[in-house]
Amino acid sequence: METNTQVTLKEVKTTRFNYSILAIIVLIAVVIGETWYISNLRNIIKLSPSKQTNAPNLENLISIKGVVRTAGLSGEEKEKVGLSDVNFQITNIEDSTQYETNGYFLKKDNLERLVGKCVQIIGTIPNEWSDEKIKESYDFRRFVFEYHRIALIPTKIVELNYSSCQPYHDLDTEGNTQLQGTIVRNQRGSPFIDNDYEIRLVKPTLSVLGFENIPQDFKLIIKPAKNSVWPNIESQIGKETIIVGYVNKSGYAKGDNLGHFSVTGVRPLFSNRNVPASILPEQVDKTYTFNGIEYAIFQKGSMNVVKPGDTSGILYANKDNNTWKIFTRVKELSKSKNNPYLMDYQNGKLYVLVVDTNGAGSGEGIGKLMSLTSGSITWNLESCFYYGWSQERFYEIVSTTKNLPEAIRKYIASLPQNMSTLSSDSKKHCNDFQLIQD
Repeated sequence: METNTQVTLKEVKTTRFNYSILAIIVLIAVVIGETWYISNLRNIIKLSPSKQTNAPNLENLISIKGVVRTAGLSGEEKEKVGLSDVNFQITNIEDSTQYETNGYFLKKDNLERLVGKCVQIIGTIPNEWSDEKIKESYDFRRFVFEYHRIALIPTKIVELNYSSCQPYHDLDTEGNTQLQGTIVRNQRGSPFIDNDYEIRLVKPTLSVLGFENIPQDFKLIIKPAKNSVWPNIESQIGKETIIVGYVNKSGYAKGDNLGHFSVTGVRPLFSNRNVPASILPEQVDKTYTFNGIEYAIFQKGSMNVVKPGDTSGILYANKDNNTWKIFTRVKELSKSKNNPYLMDYQNGKLYVLVVDTNGAGSGEGIGKLMSLTSGSITWNLESCFYYGWSQERFYEIVSTTKNLPEAIRKYIASLPQNMSTLSSDSKKHCNDFQLIQD
C-alpha cells in the first residue's frame, strides 16, 4: 500500500511539473505573438523617417464603424490644423469610443473607392490631436468645437455590407414625383452637411418641381429617405436612372443654387430604351416583364401625380427593342385624369389598376381594375372601388399577396363600411374613361 502511494505522489508531481512547463510555453507564445503583431502593424503603417511625429501610439488603437465621405473642408481650414493632405472623413459613426466626436478626418490617401461605403477602421489619434495639444491651440479648439471631428490615422480598413451602417433616419413617407437623370457624387461643402449625391436631369424639369429664379450653377441634391434606398443610389453612380420621391423645400428660397429631393425609390433604366416622341421620359413609371415581353406604365400630371405630360397609358417592348412602343392609351371621357398605377398577369389575363382624382385628396380617387384576355383587344372592368384609404395598407397587401386581383379583393374587404360601397356619384367614374389599344 505504501509503495503504491509513493508512485501516485510521483505521478502528481510529474503532472504538476508538466503543467508548469505548458504554462511557460503558452506565455512565451503570447509574448511572441504580440511582438509579431506590433512589428507587422508598424510595417503596415510604413512610416517614412520624416513622418515619425505622426507615428501612432499602438497602446491607443481605436475601432470605428461608419461611412466614408468627402471631407468638406476648404484649403484654408486644412492649413490651420495641419490637414492639408486630408480629403476624406468617416462619419455616421456608431461605435462608442473615449472621444466625443461625430466623425474623424482620415489621414490616408487613395480612399476614393470607399467613398459612400460602410467600413470598419482601426487607427490611432495623431499626437498633435491629443486633448492636451487641442487645448493649447486656439485654431484646434475652434475647429473641434465647430465640426465635432478630430483626425485619425487608419492602420486597417475593412469594407462592410451596407446593412451594417444606418446613416439615415428612416422617414415614413412616400412620394410619386419621378425624375430621370444621371446620379453623380457631390463634394460636401461642409463636413456635416450631407449633400453627397446629385442628379443631373435629362431634361430641365426644375420649374415643374417649383424651383424659381434658377442660377446657372444650380444643383439638385438627392438624399435617401430610407436606409434601404442608399445602396440602390450607390449602385447607380454615374448611370442614367429613374428616381422616385418628393421635393424637400425646407430652407429653400428663390434663387438658391441648391435644391433638395428625397428619394424613396430607384429604378435603373431598362436597356436605356427611348420613349415615343409623344411622351417624356419622366412620365415612365414602373416596369414589368410578363411572358418575355416588357411593359412600362406612363403617367400624366394631376393633383395626385406630379409629372409633366397630358397623356397616360402602357408601353411595351421586346427584349432586343431599342424603343418603347405604345401598347394602350387612356382616353378620358370626362375630367377625371385617370392614370395607370400597377400591372399584373394572372391566368391568361393582363391586369392594370387605373386610378383617377375623384377622391378626398392626399392621393385618393376611384380605382378601377381592368383586365385584357390574351388575344383580345378589349379591356374589361373587373372591379371599381374607393382607392386611397390607408395606402400603406393597400401596398402591404399587394406586396404580400403578389396577385393584384386577389390583393384588391382583400383591400376592398378591409375598407370601413362607409367606403366599401361607392355612392351613385362615385360609380359614374367607374366608366368615364377607355383603354384604347394602339
